[in-house]
Amino acid sequence: MTAGRSLLGLGVLTGLALALSALGLGMGVFATAAVLAFIPVPVYLAIALWIDRFEPEPRAMLATAFLWGASVAVLLSGFVNGVMDEAIGEYGSSVVTAPLAEELLKAFILFRFYRKRKDEFDGVIDGLVYAAMVGLGFAFAENVDYYGRALAKEGASGLAVTFTLRAVMAPFSHPL
Repeated sequence: MTAGRSLLGLGVLTGLALALSALGLGMGVFATAAVLAFIPVPVYLAIALWIDRFEPEPRAMLATAFLWGASVAVLLSGFVNGVMDEAIGEYGSSVVTAPLAEELLKAFILFRFYRKRKDEFDGVIDGLVYAAMVGLGFAFAENVDYYGRALAKEGASGLAVTFTLRAVMAPFSHPL
């Protein structure tokens, strides 16, 4: 599969993940949440890419990593988390299976890059940059849902608190 087709497929899956959020939230709430989730992304991407300034990674691989996090990792972890919520309860799922599923699904693309593209994954910095891209993609898509639910349930004040916690105080929790 070519890089262009791979990116297109991941872009479609990212659109699907966002569409599922829109269906659950309603378009007005979704639009607000999506804009707020996107606002810090360029800043955090720039910080991650600054680390890689001396030997920049291929843009297609960086985009693939970001879109993998925003699509496949989010969709599959959402499915696993939903199943496990029903099986062992929301608390057990959020403490045990959610972190495990999310981290394994984010890491999958890193292992694939390492095995298939060793020429472009040749050091610790490369791993940090690709991992940051995956985590930022995941955080972006997840933040749309978190922000939307906060706005729908608690209004603007709930959204402000959630945004402050996730985008300002802990923006690199998923990339790390």
